[in-house]
Amino acid sequence: MNIFSRLRGSGSAPGSSPAASDPDAPAGAGMRTIRALVSGQVQGVGFRWYCTEEAQRLGLVGRVSNLPDGDVKVLAQGPADAVSQLVAWLHHGSRWARVDDVRLTELPPGSLTQSDFRPGN
Repeated sequence: MNIFSRLRGSGSAPGSSPAASDPDAPAGAGMRTIRALVSGQVQGVGFRWYCTEEAQRLGLVGRVSNLPDGDVKVLAQGPADAVSQLVAWLHHGSRWARVDDVRLTELPPGSLTQSDFRPGN
């Protein structure tokens, strides 16, 4: 716990995992990295834009891209609880989207090197 944490009266932010605020925790501790393939009516309906907005709101890094087969690919990394919130959002998507399926793959924590979340193609 540093001096600023003591002044605030807490060693971690509300809702954050202890590993995320522990400087001695192994790299990637408390982090989650996923690849999601989202299928349905998810192109041409603002899905990438709204996904980017949601991921940025949650403080995640990564990318969302259209695929030639009509699916959308999402790579996301951040605190495990925030990634879980994005995954829940992916199951319904934007207002005009129709999500039929979300195929999720867990990737090694900390494997993305982006410093922000942005749409691709």
